[in-house]
Amino acid sequence: MRPVVLAAALALLAQPGASQESTEIPGHEGAAWMIAYEMHGGKFTPEQQNELVNLAWHLVVNNLCEDIHVDPLAFGEAMADFEHADGDDVSDKEHEFFVQHIIVNLGVATGILLAENADHAAETCSQAMELIDDPEFAHYFEVDDAEQ
Repeated sequence: MRPVVLAAALALLAQPGASQESTEIPGHEGAAWMIAYEMHGGKFTPEQQNELVNLAWHLVVNNLCEDIHVDPLAFGEAMADFEHADGDDVSDKEHEFFVQHIIVNLGVATGILLAENADHAAETCSQAMELIDDPEFAHYFEVDDAEQ
């Protein structure tokens, strides 16, 4: 499914030695993802990069799909779970920069995913509903009662 593929793509980009010349992501905005990864500047672990893509995908689905909405509490908790690699051993200024860095990179990932999904919103929404119905898929969605 699309979010899993995108998370895997960013994980691939996070591998040491990955470069724009050596890594291609067929069917995706490969160059944009390469730049997005470079913007991370090593501030995020591969797991955090994957989670940023996952959260961004949720925002895109929220905006493309009429009956699927992000659960604000679950989404907020997921955002709050991002921790600086140095833990609590950072200054307030460093922590504030890290939080801003998360928001900027979430916005970049959201933009790329919107570009990838906006032209086929119905398919994206259908895939999202399949994932929501999959008990193995952890997500941050609320679904209107009429759709369940």
